[in-house]
Amino acid sequence: MDKRSLNQKLGIKKRFPTLPEGIIETSWSGIVSRSRNSSQIFEKIDECIFAAGCYNGSGIGVGTLFGEQIAFKASNINTKEILIIESKIEPSRIPPEPILSISVKIRLIYERFKALSEI
Repeated sequence: MDKRSLNQKLGIKKRFPTLPEGIIETSWSGIVSRSRNSSQIFEKIDECIFAAGCYNGSGIGVGTLFGEQIAFKASNINTKEILIIESKIEPSRIPPEPILSISVKIRLIYERFKALSEI
């Protein structure tokens, strides 16, 4: 976590050099889920079971919005946001093994290489 926090602070400093020191007080780390077509999960799975997720690295804002809206959906409250979310295409399935592992490794290598300029 310390290494990730340091990398985050260095990346922000590089992107936004005019920000004052110490502007980032805390850091967190977690797992990012992705779908093949960058679409999210937002659905009733079974009686009293609802799911929202697969935010494709879009951040806490989208996660908060989807969490709020899936709670509304579970409470039978309809909102304009739910209509917008449900109008999006559903996430596409990921390929089977070994294609999945190979393609994920290639993508991670690509993303790490791309991120080198940010650290």
